Order: sequence, then C-alpha cells, then structure tokens
Amino acid sequence: VGDLMTRNPLTIAPGELASEALRRMQGKSVMMLFVAKAGRLEGVIHMHDTLRAGIA
Repeated sequence: VGDLMTRNPLTIAPGELASEALRRMQGKSVMMLFVAKAGRLEGVIHMHDTLRAGIA
C-alpha cells in the first residue's frame, strides 16, 4: 500500500464550506479530500457527497 498511496493528500478543515471543497476537488482533478483538524483526520468528503447535497 505504501508504494501506491498518495503522499501528502489534499485536506480541508471541517469548518470550510462544501462549495470550497468542491472547488478544490475540481481544481486539482481529485474526487475526494480528507477532512482534518490540527493535523488529525476527522473524515473524508467525496465529490458525490457535494453533488448529493446540491452543491454545484
């Protein structure tokens, strides 16, 4: 797994807007961001999550 994983994955803070998450994903051509606070993983947001929420 270590050979295949993405190093330094993109993250977003839990207080950011979903529209900002979508903008970052589109800008970097990725489908998900890790949600982190103070360097600690709190969750994952996927592009499909934003689309289901009506963010476009």
